Amino acid sequence: MAQIILFTDTNQQTGEPKKLSALGYRPAQWCQENLKLESDPIQLGTRVELANNQRVFVKVDQEEGSPLKPGVYSSDQNPTAVIELLRDA
Repeated sequence: MAQIILFTDTNQQTGEPKKLSALGYRPAQWCQENLKLESDPIQLGTRVELANNQRVFVKVDQEEGSPLKPGVYSSDQNPTAVIELLRDA
């Protein structure tokens, strides 16, 4: 199973810290088909800088039969759309 994570960057005006929120778990194949993932993963442990203040990532561990390599994949879906997809699935 792949973990779907919402990453919120630091709010520069209020000083609120970066925050990770687990949105849920789905099979890697489901994530690949529904979340418009980038083709190449970010290696685990790599520092990520965000262009906007919220982004959805999918963390994939080594999984037998998974179509995705282990790593963290950025999703092109906006957080609201991802939450709706998870609710409907």
